[in-house]
Amino acid sequence: MHSPPTGVADIAEVLEGFILKAGREAAKKNWIKSNDARPGAPAATLDAMQVASQFGASMAAIGSVRFFVAEYRNTSHHFPKNAEQAATKYRECRHAFLDGLKRVNAFRNSMKDRGLSGSI
Repeated sequence: MHSPPTGVADIAEVLEGFILKAGREAAKKNWIKSNDARPGAPAATLDAMQVASQFGASMAAIGSVRFFVAEYRNTSHHFPKNAEQAATKYRECRHAFLDGLKRVNAFRNSMKDRGLSGSI
C-alpha cells in the first residue's frame, strides 16, 4: 500500500538476504570462497555459486535470481532522471514485485534441495 518502488526494493532486500545467507552457508562448506559471500555483493555470490559444482541442479534458480538482481535491484533504489524513465520504472514495478516473489520462492526451495537452510 506504499509507493510501487518501495515494494520492489523490499523484495530485492529479502532476496539479497536469501542470497547472502546461502553464500555464507556455501562458504562454510567450502563450496565457494568466503570473500565471494561478503555482504553487499549478491551478484558476486551468485556468480561464485554458478561455477560451483555443488549448485549444478540449481542453475535455473541462480540464473533467474541473478537476472532479477541485475534488472530490478538497482533501478528500485535510484531516482529516475526524466519522465520517460519514471514512467517505465512505475510501469514495471508490479511485474517486478510479482516476479520477485516467484524468484524468492524458487531460490529458497533450490537452496534447501542443495542441503542449505533456505532461510534468511
